[in-house]
Amino acid sequence: MHIKLRHQARMDGLIHLMFNENMHPVLEGEDALIGKLKKLMQININNSVNSPWATADRWSPMVGFKEVIDQLNNMGFRYVCIWFDGTWPGASEFEDELMNSINEWNKTDWLAAGHILQRGTDAPQWHEQCVIININEFCNVDNDFYSYYKRNEQLEQYPEYKSSTTHIHDDYTPMWVAGTDALTPSDSEIKAKPEEYNDELFLNTLFLVALKNGLVIYNLNHKIRKGKICVYIEDDMEFTKEWFFDYDFNTRLSLEESRSYGYDLVSDDKRELFQYKVMDTHIMYVTNTEDVPFGNPIGIDTLVVPCSGLHQYKHISNNRDTIKRILWTDFSPFGIGWQEFVLKNWDGKDFDKFYKDNFNVITDLGLPSEEFINYDKENALDFIESYENEEDWLEHWDFIRTLDHQFVKIDVVKEWRRLSELVGKDHVALLQLSNIWQYEINYINSPDFDAQVAFVDLFNELLQNNKTIYFSGDTPGGDYFEQKNMRTLPGII
Repeated sequence: MHIKLRHQARMDGLIHLMFNENMHPVLEGEDALIGKLKKLMQININNSVNSPWATADRWSPMVGFKEVIDQLNNMGFRYVCIWFDGTWPGASEFEDELMNSINEWNKTDWLAAGHILQRGTDAPQWHEQCVIININEFCNVDNDFYSYYKRNEQLEQYPEYKSSTTHIHDDYTPMWVAGTDALTPSDSEIKAKPEEYNDELFLNTLFLVALKNGLVIYNLNHKIRKGKICVYIEDDMEFTKEWFFDYDFNTRLSLEESRSYGYDLVSDDKRELFQYKVMDTHIMYVTNTEDVPFGNPIGIDTLVVPCSGLHQYKHISNNRDTIKRILWTDFSPFGIGWQEFVLKNWDGKDFDKFYKDNFNVITDLGLPSEEFINYDKENALDFIESYENEEDWLEHWDFIRTLDHQFVKIDVVKEWRRLSELVGKDHVALLQLSNIWQYEINYINSPDFDAQVAFVDLFNELLQNNKTIYFSGDTPGGDYFEQKNMRTLPGII
């Protein structure tokens, strides 16, 4: 098991967990699709959560799963959120809302939580999105869990049980289910012994264990649900695979054709997945998402940066005594067009007014709506305030505009060799590549490990041809480095 801790991780007992094996019964035999969905899950967990998260092998009911839960318990974790292929957290608010609910659930004896489905006379079961397990409670009854699972006739073991009278939606998503003698938080009704049981997912055994031991299992409320993404991979899977594995989709279709395809043919629950497919033409960054860089001078003569935000200029200021040229590289035509316009036309004052007065520049480039733009007024102000005062910033801005700026439309992942050639030889260079290797598009639109290998090949060639190569940004594995001398890194895989 591999656990990742953040520099300022929240330590309230929660850990996220993804397994390396197939987790969704409908994906049996869909190896390539499983791999891509897991990569999307890993990227979004890495980007969206502040709690520790882990990857583990041996997703099996009797050995691997027990070992993992026991290890987490021994390390002091109290709750584990297990993610299924095709679902991932979509915002940091997910954890806040989950912990708010856990604090309420802790007023009762609860075993697990997730998306409960209970139709007609069927036994309750999970919809394969995420399941949260109360580790301490699970370890108290884990012998029952493995004992019940090993029996062929689990349905025979089911008792009658209590269920909430209210539902999350429709009439098959109860707020909770529980053993008849459990302390429960709201009005209930008695459900008769089930007539059908779904044994495709071994975690469904949690329901039987809870009901036999007087414990509660909770459904996830709407606030938690809003903080995650589920692409319902079990629906329209064959059609989804047609465009998902079309690696020439973005080059074969025009911008208008691509957008029409997404709006007219792709179902609403796959829209998020489709947006990852076409990120190059569906998003641009007027401001950054990360903090202003405060690195020390590192003596670079060449800077490679994406056409996003204002923070790239701080790297220039930090190295003004040695820097000679800036390579602006991006696969977004909108990012390139806007950044070039900023460099030529902004006087360095009141960026918010400049942006609003010239918003038409972006729409004239072809971006259809403001919803595709990442702009944060406070982020722009933070950048200006990172200088001593406005006068200091304006002096830097005048200097920055005198340098050699080259704008290149390029996919640095697929065209890594071209990027290496643009950098050239015998330079001291910083590649500020931000989170490019954590862009979902790079893994959807390339087969197998092409995107990961491109990272290794790029830096291997740059190191062979240049004096010193520094790197700021995310690796394919999600590790972030700031001005890292790549020769000192012991390994990147």
